[in-house]
Amino acid sequence: MKILRMLKNHPLCVNGLTCQLNMTQSAVSQHLRVLKSVGLVKSVKKGYWVHYSVDCDTLAKCRKILNEVLSPGETLTKL
Repeated sequence: MKILRMLKNHPLCVNGLTCQLNMTQSAVSQHLRVLKSVGLVKSVKKGYWVHYSVDCDTLAKCRKILNEVLSPGETLTKL
C-alpha cells in the first residue's frame, strides 16, 4: 500500500522507493514484481533506470469490484 501511495503521485525508480521506504533494494524490487504481475504497477525503462507508476485503469477496476463487495452504503473513496 505504501508503494502504491508513493507511485500514485509520480513515477519512481527502485532506488527512489528504497530511500523513502527504508527497505533494501531487493525487498522493494520483489514488492514491485508482485504489484506488476497483478497489473497494479507498470514500468517504463528510461536509459539505465526503470521508472514505476500506478496503473490507474487496473486500480479503478479494483475499486469498482471492492465497492460491489462492500455492503450497501459503504464505499471506498481513497487508497
